[in-house]
Amino acid sequence: MDGQSVWLVVLASAGVAAMISAAATFVNSMVERKARQRELFLSKAVDLAVARSEMALALWKATPDAATLTVQDDIVSAEAYFEWLEQLWKDGKLPPNAKVERL
Repeated sequence: MDGQSVWLVVLASAGVAAMISAAATFVNSMVERKARQRELFLSKAVDLAVARSEMALALWKATPDAATLTVQDDIVSAEAYFEWLEQLWKDGKLPPNAKVERL
C-alpha cells in the first residue's frame, strides 16, 4: 500500500466511526427523552393523586353530617392518572375507559 491509500483508509475509517458514534448518540438521546417523559408523567400523576386525596379529605371535613369517607389509595389513583397522561400525550384525548365527569 502506498501512502495515499493508507490515508484514504484512515479517513474512511474515521468517517464511519463518526457516523456510528452520531447514530449511537441519537438513539441514546431518544431513549433518555422517553425516560424523562415517563418520569415527568409519573411525578405529575402522583401529585394529582395526592391533591385529589387532600381535596376529598377537605370536603369531608367541611361537610357537617358526613359519617364516612372512602378514599382511594394514592398509588391506585396515580396509576390511573399516569395512564391518562400517557394517552392524552399520544392522542390528545383521554382514553375511553376514563371515568370523568365532564362539565
